[in-house]
Amino acid sequence: MKILFNVLVLSLLVSLGTTTVDAQSRVRLSREQDRHNPEDYNIYANNPTGTDQHVVVVFMDLVGYTPSLGIPPAVNVEPGRSKIFEMKRDELTSEGTFQYQYYVYPGVANPDIKYVDYVLPVSAGNEVSVRKLTDARLSFGGSSAENVFYGLAFLGNEGDTIHAARGGVVQKIVQDQETEGENVVFSNVKNYMHIKHADGTIARYEVFKINSAQVKEGDEVLAGDPLALFTGENYQMGPNFRFSVRYLKFTYTKALRSNEWYSHHYLKPKFSTAKEGVKELQSNYTYTAVLNDELITQDMSRKQKKKYLKSKR
Repeated sequence: MKILFNVLVLSLLVSLGTTTVDAQSRVRLSREQDRHNPEDYNIYANNPTGTDQHVVVVFMDLVGYTPSLGIPPAVNVEPGRSKIFEMKRDELTSEGTFQYQYYVYPGVANPDIKYVDYVLPVSAGNEVSVRKLTDARLSFGGSSAENVFYGLAFLGNEGDTIHAARGGVVQKIVQDQETEGENVVFSNVKNYMHIKHADGTIARYEVFKINSAQVKEGDEVLAGDPLALFTGENYQMGPNFRFSVRYLKFTYTKALRSNEWYSHHYLKPKFSTAKEGVKELQSNYTYTAVLNDELITQDMSRKQKKKYLKSKR
């Protein structure tokens, strides 16, 4: 039985602003023979970037092998080294060969979204007014006819504390920007923070006081934890910060360019309120924040929840 093995590596680098081209270029795939079935191969990804990456493997030649993830294999790769799929040898063919190229895109694609109750991002017991944001320029990656940007502005007082609306890991912080001008409606210059949730969705908190971040990149935060301080007193609506939740959608279409396989979509989160219960927030309305253990632990595993509750005793 003759076995041919060929691999062509092509890593397509697409920058989303917060991930550097150099970091993406270091994501590498490798193959190893299966110890129990030498004619099978395991495909590994080495991701030293420190952030999640989505890898798509497109076969240019495939004879006598079947990938365990279907065609094309597409998988979210966490930082570190991990096995992403297997190449199984077809025993009915005398010759086996496969060649592929792979594409890397930053983020978690097609996450299994968990619909949780978000916490109003101010101190528990405080009231906060809400405005809906509809300007597509405030989106992460623009908008499209099928998925227009959705975000909220929370109004407060300068120096008030901004709290996490949901637990997660701080991925990115920019806090050295100062928005200039008076009666500002929109500005490209603003501080922002990205927090990745357990299900792969990303929350963006933007417009907060310069150098006021109370967390750092890599920190794990819980719902209700303090993040930064209100600013935006020179905005038309007064001191405020903006909040949105996005996720990355991947759809493979051979006729499209690889960067066109991806689009950003936005959630309309529901928030827990003290008086109205859990609901999608309405514009020009004031709500009272509430925080309890059930809201804090809803994203936790049973083990994590038990540890958290034990720590409070």
